[in-house]
Amino acid sequence: MKNEKISNRFFFQFFIKYKSLGLFLLGLLIDLLSLGRIDKAIYLIQHALYLGFIFYLLISFYPTKMRVPLIRWKSFGLAPIDLMQFFYGSLLSHYFYFYFRSSNFFTWIFLILITLFLLLNELAYEKKWYLSFKIILFPFCSLAYLIYLIPILVGSLGVSEFYISLIAFFILMTLLPYLFISDKSLSRKIWLASFLVFVVTLVCYQTRLLPPIPLHVTKSGVFTDKNVYRNSLIMTALSVKKIRKQYIAYQKDKKLYYVTRIFSPSNFRDKLFLEWRKKQDNGWQLQDRIIFEIIGKNDGDYRGIAWKENWSKGDYQLNLVTEDQRILDTIFLEVLDEAVEEVVVELVVVVVVVV
Repeated sequence: MKNEKISNRFFFQFFIKYKSLGLFLLGLLIDLLSLGRIDKAIYLIQHALYLGFIFYLLISFYPTKMRVPLIRWKSFGLAPIDLMQFFYGSLLSHYFYFYFRSSNFFTWIFLILITLFLLLNELAYEKKWYLSFKIILFPFCSLAYLIYLIPILVGSLGVSEFYISLIAFFILMTLLPYLFISDKSLSRKIWLASFLVFVVTLVCYQTRLLPPIPLHVTKSGVFTDKNVYRNSLIMTALSVKKIRKQYIAYQKDKKLYYVTRIFSPSNFRDKLFLEWRKKQDNGWQLQDRIIFEIIGKNDGDYRGIAWKENWSKGDYQLNLVTEDQRILDTIFLEVLDEAVEEVVVELVVVVVVVV
């Protein structure tokens, strides 16, 4: 009986100590299961309202009143800093979901940054620098919002849309402190944080580390025979999805097809480019660059097909890229002799199953 009481007490203390982490994980799971299309008006309005609430809390309660409870009930208190934590947590979890869907291996650094901010927002509540961290989060969340809001409103994704987002961010972060913040210390901190966010985001964009949000590929593959059944695209070639590599036997005088499903906002009318690169002694050499036009749909994904006629045995890399060279999809393809294809494919399947 005594051991049972000690065990229950330990469990209760453990729950109280890590309550914030548990609620954070639960909230994140609910968000990931319930979120839908990024171009829904309800999400765009919700994110704008949350940013507005955060700014109001900053200018109204910074710095001395941020931890003073607005509501008290017995031992429970709700302070402005708690409301900010909720708004930031919701925004960052939504950003994580939407940016994750548009990310690939080459753009995970920006996704890691969002994840780090998300964790710090939940786990650093008692730290002295927590309030300064909240100030940095405001321009970061504002720019992350504008990066996908502008392309959704314009209906395309490219260089001009990104720089419109930066210009809108610059104007917003200049006017808001100037017009609404009387605390010069807070104004300077927001301007400095905005400058740092501006520079980091621009570097991520120039180095192609920024995901091509709001676009993302939901399914893709390479094959030699087209099969289209009603609303589904069937790919006849074996696809090893874990390593995003496919193996196809060489067939003379046959076309090689790339087929994909792409989510894009309903008002999108844009062009992507499918780049076929073949492995040579001096690296991957560009062979073809095919225009890949996409049209947004209200329900489901846009489905597209592109093909290549002149192909041979060897290693290929297929990249589906945006106008500004951000990678949307990558597939590595090995074209084999028909006689050895079955042996190689069986070995690959065994490796994947074991892993």
